[in-house]
Amino acid sequence: MVTGASAGLGWEFCIDLAKSGCRIIASARRTDRLKVLCDTINVHENENEGHNQHIVAVVVELDVSADGPTIEASVRKAWDAFGRIDVLINNAGITVTKNIL
Repeated sequence: MVTGASAGLGWEFCIDLAKSGCRIIASARRTDRLKVLCDTINVHENENEGHNQHIVAVVVELDVSADGPTIEASVRKAWDAFGRIDVLINNAGITVTKNIL
């Protein structure tokens, strides 16, 4: 499971992990971007597998600044996708775009 997967390092982590044979739970707030990421991974995976199409990357909406029950619901969806979460790459963060001084 990779948080902050909709762009930057999180996106690249997902691509590289999928190339290494990992199943991916891509999570972030921007699900439209996650869908593009997972579609790209799944199409590439299925091109290599021929007719045995299967899903290796799934989208789970997650806002790490949400309340506890909301985060728990997202984690449950992630868990249900493949029946377990072996590794968490906690990449989500906040970008400051204004001067703080």
